[in-house]
This record gives sequence, C-alpha cells and structure tokens, in this order.
Amino acid sequence: MDTEKKELVRVVGFKGAREFVSSINDTFDGKREQSEAEEALKKDENDVEAHYKLADALRKLAKIEDALKHYEKVIELDKENQKGLKVKALFRLGEGLLVKARRNEFVEALKKAEEKFKEVEKLDAEKKGGFADRIEFYRLVAKVSKTITMDRRGKVSLLAGKKPEDAKQCGEELSSFAQKYPDSEYAPSALYQSLLLYEAVEDYAKAVEQLDKLLKDYSDTQVAFAAKQRKEELMEKVKEKKEEPKEEGK
Repeated sequence: MDTEKKELVRVVGFKGAREFVSSINDTFDGKREQSEAEEALKKDENDVEAHYKLADALRKLAKIEDALKHYEKVIELDKENQKGLKVKALFRLGEGLLVKARRNEFVEALKKAEEKFKEVEKLDAEKKGGFADRIEFYRLVAKVSKTITMDRRGKVSLLAGKKPEDAKQCGEELSSFAQKYPDSEYAPSALYQSLLLYEAVEDYAKAVEQLDKLLKDYSDTQVAFAAKQRKEELMEKVKEKKEEPKEEGK
C-alpha cells in the first residue's frame, strides 16, 4: 500500500525470497516509471520510448490489458524497428497473450503468441535481443499443454491420444532447456514441468531426479516450493515401483 493505505499491488501465493523481493521492487519501479512515462506522453503523445516505458511499468504492476495497448502503440510508431523497440514490444505482446489467457483460451492464445514470436525471430535473426530462451520455453509449454493435464487435486495424467514416449520426449526437452539456459528465469519452471511429465507416465525415479535438480539449483523459487510438496509422495511411489513383483520369466 502507499502512505494513504491505497493498495498498489497484490502478490498472491507463496514466493521464494528472491521472487518476493523482485515483485516488491517491480511494484516500486512500476509506479515510478508509470508516472515518468505519463508525464512524457503529456508533452508528446507519439513518444515511442515513453509508450514502451509505460507498457513495461503497467506489466510490472500486473495491468496486462493496459500494457498490451501501449505495446501495440510502440509497434505502430516504430514500424521499421529503427529504435529496436518494435521487436521488444512484439515479444511482450506474445507473452502477454499467454499470461492473460484463461485455461479454455490457452490453445488459441498460443497460436496468436506464436505469430508474434516468429516476427521477433525475423527481426532478431542473430538472437542478440535475449528472447531466445523465453520463446523456446513458451514453445515447450505449448507442447506440455498438449501432452498432460492436472486435476484440482494435483494428479497428473496423459491427455487422450498421447503416448508415454511423447511425455518422456517433452520431459527430456525441458530438462535440456534448463541445462542450456541455467540462468534463465524459466529454468526452474522447465524442471518442474519435466517432473510432471515423468510423473504422468509413472517414471517416478526420473521425476525425483528432476525434483532434486530443482531443489539443488533453484531452492528459493516458487516452483521449488511446489515441487517439495510432491517429494514425499514421489519417493513413496519410487519405493512401491521397486517392490512390485516381476512377472515370471522377466
């Protein structure tokens, strides 16, 4: 809240120390940047840098719908990407479509986001903009959403028509992503989703392996906390698997 006890932002759910501090800093930065950008736009409503700054500020404050409008304005004003802002705005538009999508809208949002990501890759052919890991991760998330589902109790299962090999391949790709981009903000989520995929096909030993990597390298993240809640159950399932009687002759 501000000094007049007006709510600035609401942080929902558990966050690790690093994520919590980051969310608080984003709130302060977002409010300051929003004020600065709005002042600049009063002087020049076509100030592309101010529009981008305002969009980023609104994103930090979780005002996604408002942020997307200003990212679209950036694309309109920086058509040729001369300021290098169009490519950034395109990425944020694609990302924003996914963030605000409800579960039943996610597949359609992925299609629209992919259109933006392809434009980003054309403009950033040499991959110097820092988008490569984020785009790759979102594409992997798309594969996960088409492979497994989770009910309200946290039970993970394969979607109809999918084979265990599909889940294992997807799990391996996510694990490889975390190895390829260990410093990516998405690396912890990649390991967690890999864990879920292996759990869905009852490869509990592999699921625990992903869980251990997550807890070792990213212990102070929200997904690590979520994974930790599954560890006891997974370890029990590993034990049960080992104790299963083998069929005669095998």
